Amino acid sequence: MRAFDAIILSGGRAQRLGGVDKGGIDVGGRTLMAHALDATAGARAVAVVGPPIERFGIISTREDPPGGGPVAGVAAGLSALAGGVNTVLVLAVDAPRAGAAVPDLLAAIDSAEAAIAVDEDGKDQPLLAVYRRAALESSLARLGSPAGASMRLLVSRLAVTRVPIKPGAALDADTWADVRELRDNPW
Repeated sequence: MRAFDAIILSGGRAQRLGGVDKGGIDVGGRTLMAHALDATAGARAVAVVGPPIERFGIISTREDPPGGGPVAGVAAGLSALAGGVNTVLVLAVDAPRAGAAVPDLLAAIDSAEAAIAVDEDGKDQPLLAVYRRAALESSLARLGSPAGASMRLLVSRLAVTRVPIKPGAALDADTWADVRELRDNPW
């Protein structure tokens, strides 16, 4: 298997969930953070960007400024990870089924700068993707400040392979209705 690092983005405001820490939400008897950490199994190093997490072997960091958005989170995660591995898995903490897509994304990165999951509706999921670290760092540098920047803009500068994934693998917990859907329809 290809060597890779991982970034789990957990720093969102979760406004539609009343501001709760998404990582602590239970789905299927496990927290969303536990699902995300399972999805990173095999990673050389894992950086969790968001509220502090105390778990052996996990790097905990925060985006600058806190609440600065996913691009700021990716930048913080890359800064927290040591160099040496040019493949980086990026995923949002609120997608408990994302692990099903990770092997296909890792396999698809070969000649591309990014392998991005494409859900059953044909929508790109840049927070369920594998990136070449050097290409991601270069795109971040061209953006200037990552705070408030769009993931779509960040990714638009990369050579992307789009990877269709299993229906439901990208389903995320943005609202309590989404959480109920995930709880009521386990895999």
